Order: sequence, then C-alpha cells, then structure tokens
Amino acid sequence: MKQIQYEGNHFRGVYHAKKDQILCVTIPYSKGWKATVNGNRTKIYKANGMFMGIIMKKGTQSVKLDYETPGLKIGAWISLVAWIGLGIYGLYFEKYRKNLLNQYAMNEYETKGKDTYTQEEAFQSSLNYFNGDELAARVWVNKYALKDSYGNIFEKNPDDMHRRLAKEISRIENRYPNPLSEDTIFEVLRDFKYIVPQGGPMTGIGNEFQIASLSNCFVIGNEGPSDSYGGVMKIDQEQVQLMKRRGGVGHDLSHIRPKGSPVKNSALTSTGIVPFMERYSNSTREVAQDGRRGALMLSVSINHPDSESFIDAKMTEGKVTGANAVSYTHLTLPTIA
Repeated sequence: MKQIQYEGNHFRGVYHAKKDQILCVTIPYSKGWKATVNGNRTKIYKANGMFMGIIMKKGTQSVKLDYETPGLKIGAWISLVAWIGLGIYGLYFEKYRKNLLNQYAMNEYETKGKDTYTQEEAFQSSLNYFNGDELAARVWVNKYALKDSYGNIFEKNPDDMHRRLAKEISRIENRYPNPLSEDTIFEVLRDFKYIVPQGGPMTGIGNEFQIASLSNCFVIGNEGPSDSYGGVMKIDQEQVQLMKRRGGVGHDLSHIRPKGSPVKNSALTSTGIVPFMERYSNSTREVAQDGRRGALMLSVSINHPDSESFIDAKMTEGKVTGANAVSYTHLTLPTIA
C-alpha cells in the first residue's frame, strides 16, 4: 500500500492490485471496523485467524477503514431518551408532590378554620403590642407565635397567644369543681402582668400543629453503671427525643472512664470523655427546634482525670459548638446558725 495515513480510529491508503486478491491488513479483526473501497462499502473478513481481510479487484483502489465502538450510537440514543424521560418524570413528580402538599395543607386549614397572618402582619401587630420594641416583637413572632410546618402564622400578637393558653387551661379546669373561666385566666396572663409562662408552655399549650414539651429543661442520666456504648447511646437517644420536642437537656459525663483506661474491646483502651462531648454536641446541632438548634449543658466533676481536656475541648474554637460545658467540684456549704 502507498500513501498510508493512520490516525486514531481512521486508516487510509492506496493499493494497486495486479489481479483479484485479498488485502490483509495487520490490524486485529473487530466488528467495529467499517471498510470502503473507492467509496463503496466493502465486507471485512477475518484473515490469518486474527487480522482483517478485504477483497480487492484488479487495479488501483482507494482503501478507507474507520472504527466505531459497537452499539455506541444505539447506546447514545437510549441514554438521551432515558434522560428526557427522567426529566419529564421529575417535572411531573415535583408537580404532583406540590399539588399533594397543597391539597393536604388546604384540607388541614379548612378543618381547623383558623385565620392566618403574614410575617410582616404579625411583626407590626406585635410591634404595637410591645410599644415599638423591635427585638421583643421579632423574638415573639419567631419563637412563640403559633405556626405550622408550612410557614403559616396563626397569631398576630401575644394577646392571641394568651387567649390560646387561657382557652386550653380552661378546658382542663372544667373537669374539676369551681373551675376558673377562660376570661379570668386570660386576665391573669394578659400583658404578662401576673404570670409569665416559660417558652415551652407558651409554645406548646393549645398547639395543634406541633408535639412540644410543656417543660423547658430536663436533667437525664442512667441509673447504675453506664460506662458503655449502650449507656452512651441511650443518653444520646433520650436527649434527641427531648430536644425534638423543644426541651433543653443537661447531663453529666463523670461516669465515663478516663482516656487510656483499659477496656476489653478492639481498641483495648478508652478514648475518654472528649469524643463523647463531640457526639452529644453534634446530636444537638442536628436537632432543629423551630429554626434553632437544641440546647445542651454538659458537666463533669473537677476530680475526673479528663476534666482539663473537657475544658480545653470547649475552649477550642469550632470543636464543641452544640453544647455549653461546666466543670464542677463538690462544695460543702457552711452552716448558718
């Protein structure tokens, strides 16, 4: 052959045959190769067991070989159709999901029959209630106004909240002799004059949209020995369950054995209390409470060998960000005669 050109998957050349014969090209035979002779498609045969052979007529012939991965075009078309189908399905599913959520939300609101307010409407009403105190108005709207998972606000100022509390407390009062009326309870709560409820009761009492604790803070822990992964995870589970219901949690780490203590698991020695500080801290950060993370207080006895590491971990920026920490000592209070 003469004028041979070979680049990537393309082979070109000119061949002069003195008679009809088979041209054997020393390129391994593959179904992906296509041959043309003088511009006409020509069948490729397997020659010498592994190479490609082309039947050539007498005379000078222009030979062209091109390789294309078998099934490449079909695969590309299948992929294109699949992506188009996936896109159509995604659009349809998203539309279906939104319609379902809207339908569910409309049914829920129609059943409850409550008026709704925008964030700005509730803020302006609360601003008037608090005599222009923007911080108080914003905190009340964000933390204590009755709202649902779709962002709808059902109370425009603390008067609405106090009416909700009074109505629910009155419902319970009516189970007993000489109950206090709803209006009497409302007057006691109104303007925070005589009773200022904690955040939990203000949010949770009479709330049909959330399962919330009516207590603010909890101290948890295991009875008896709990220096094990089972004990650690049990406390982690308890704190998460309380936090998701808006409760703040505190627990002590003094029962966890110090770093380097012998254990019988694969590690052979204990990691100490700092990794468990981070575990509890991360769990707290994961739990959202109406747009804010949970609240956690960790403590350890000053007599614990890891107490300094406990303090250092909390003082290291970015290490334990989901918990406050305190190290304590046992004090004996003087007797006052």
